[in-house]
Amino acid sequence: ILADLDIGQGMFTLPGSIAATPIERPIDPVEGIPLDAPLVFYYGHTTPSENPEHYRHEVEAMAKVLQAHKENGDGSQQG
Repeated sequence: ILADLDIGQGMFTLPGSIAATPIERPIDPVEGIPLDAPLVFYYGHTTPSENPEHYRHEVEAMAKVLQAHKENGDGSQQG
């Protein structure tokens, strides 16, 4: 799983969002990051300091979803 928590300049989403996507093979510099099933949470600001409690809530919510996928055997798992 590749998680992007930088809301100021999203790696594969618009600024103001956090996201995660499964990575099953090395990232190709030409093809980029595969975005077959990204998980995206919209925060709405470009810095965590604008609303730290909401940012923490969004990160924790994404972590819970990713943990549930891991426990259910869904998606890519790195070892």
